[in-house]
Amino acid sequence: NVPQTYLMNLIENENYLKLVNHKNYNPRILETVINRKIWEHCTPEEFTKAFKSYFDNPQSVWLFTFENSLDKFSQYSLLVLLTIGTPVLLQDLELAVKEFLIKNNYKYFIGFDSITFNRTIQELENTFIRTQKDSYNSIVVEYQNPSIQDFLVNYLRDKNDLINSLIDSSLFVGQFFNIFTTNDNTNITINRFIKLSEEQIQTSINRIKTIYDQIKTSRVIRLTQNKSDNFSWYKFSSFIYSFLLEIHNELATKNTDAKNFIYEKFQELVLLDDTSQTEQNSYITLLSNLDLTKLSFNEEELLDKFIVNLQWLDNLEIFAKIENIFPTTYKDTTSDLTFKIKIKEIVNEEMNSTDDSDIYDLINKIKLVETNFPVDYQKEIEELEKKETEYHEYLESQVDFYLEDEKEYVEPKELSDIEENEIINQIFNSLLD
Repeated sequence: NVPQTYLMNLIENENYLKLVNHKNYNPRILETVINRKIWEHCTPEEFTKAFKSYFDNPQSVWLFTFENSLDKFSQYSLLVLLTIGTPVLLQDLELAVKEFLIKNNYKYFIGFDSITFNRTIQELENTFIRTQKDSYNSIVVEYQNPSIQDFLVNYLRDKNDLINSLIDSSLFVGQFFNIFTTNDNTNITINRFIKLSEEQIQTSINRIKTIYDQIKTSRVIRLTQNKSDNFSWYKFSSFIYSFLLEIHNELATKNTDAKNFIYEKFQELVLLDDTSQTEQNSYITLLSNLDLTKLSFNEEELLDKFIVNLQWLDNLEIFAKIENIFPTTYKDTTSDLTFKIKIKEIVNEEMNSTDDSDIYDLINKIKLVETNFPVDYQKEIEELEKKETEYHEYLESQVDFYLEDEKEYVEPKELSDIEENEIINQIFNSLLD
């Protein structure tokens, strides 16, 4: 439907490349440009600039579609997705949307049912969101384009009643912190967050206290299986220390109720019982930042409990941070034979389980252990260095083998930039025809 004179302006000087390669490129924006017939409001010479302005500032595109093409169920589903963060498992998003609509039914008069939710996901697919299924049929939801999240944050920013409704129906830890902050920093990154008022901070801590015993994490990552195209979405199971740390960093600095809650819950968990490196790091950070005189514990018991949960050399690097918190007890504990035996077990386990390609990293980790603790692993390091040398010799032999095999291979001719541009121009001209 675009007039030919306007398309010629787009093709001249390869202006179309500015659109296709644009960071906010999305077919939805192309559709909007066509539907709005922007050529009726500009000259052919201004067409490329007007076209590009939609990519530079996609907010207007998403706002028009959000308010005119989506029903309220879909709108609220996207706003719940905004709080929970992506990627998120489809079933977790469904739980969060269900909680929001049921808890706020008296306000928005929208019921929940799985059929409507599934239909909504299908309607939002390829516009606002995309879904991806792993090798085991688990499905995650992500944004179709990064600019969509920016739009949703700006859309929600001044809607305080809606913000309160979203906070007060949260089920997952990320819903309190993914887009909400108490930070006063005016840095540009703050535009991706919504600053909470004192009332909203209190709403957050009230909700956290209400659901604390049932709270969940929605954080997932993609795990690829070695030498296989199969992959799975892995959902984290450990999160409570990280959650308490976020409450400490975001809410406790502004709210006494939140600060008291941190001490109450950390006292229950003051003896670490988690093997996750992320959780152990959060635990150490909490120990470093809290007033330990407000907590009741035995230092030796605390360190012994931490040691029980050491599994890998990376855990040992985290454990070494305790020296700054309890220097005397730390020195006594790490000099004990029991601790040295524990380290020996960890080193042996990693030596037996590490792939040849990762030996270099393992050597450096063991050297770091020698630096942090009173142990000697020169024999193990020499053994690994020998193994690493043999591995590199093997790789070099394989390279020589393939080079011999490819002597008759003729590299295909690479197209010059001019030739590539000529082909692209021919493609666009054929579209005009």
